[in-house]
Amino acid sequence: MAGREEQLLAIRIAETLSRAAEAERHYVKIIEGSSSDELEDPNNDDLHDAEELLAHRTRTAFRECQMLAERLHMPDFAKDIRKKLKAYGSDAKLTSLTYSSTAGEQYCPALADAWGFYEPMAAVALGGAVTGLSVLETMLRNTAKIIEQAKTTPDRETQVRDAVFGILDSHSWTRAGKLRLQRALKHTNRT
Repeated sequence: MAGREEQLLAIRIAETLSRAAEAERHYVKIIEGSSSDELEDPNNDDLHDAEELLAHRTRTAFRECQMLAERLHMPDFAKDIRKKLKAYGSDAKLTSLTYSSTAGEQYCPALADAWGFYEPMAAVALGGAVTGLSVLETMLRNTAKIIEQAKTTPDRETQVRDAVFGILDSHSWTRAGKLRLQRALKHTNRT
């Protein structure tokens, strides 16, 4: 099972990939809005900056995915990631675009590969990140804020409990789940 460090790294990689996707959209926009002469111009700083940014963020995503694979004790997967990044080699290959007839737009295959490596590891690293118990703990820690949002000044414990269950109602908890939680809270209050 993944620890807190692996979960944080997985979240970091998701942010890196999101920033890389932004860079990809910007790069595609420049490519699609440029004439062939502008694309060939060695002094086209906007194009070259966008290309360098996309290459940097894609390479960073690959390296972070490799680190996560190593932390998750997946050495073969880490080796596959390393080989794939090495196969892309130059920035030009990292930023090459392909047209997807299904999506109707251009995309960066290297970035798609990085996402492909990330997603199964994210399922492993983040799979246990949010549990029912952690949601309950968060709610109990934030009881004061819940009471504040309910705009009430409780003078009995039942009013506090009703405010907490008001949050549960807004998140579609089943009646049986709420009853089990009520019993657990009552039992906890007696100990």
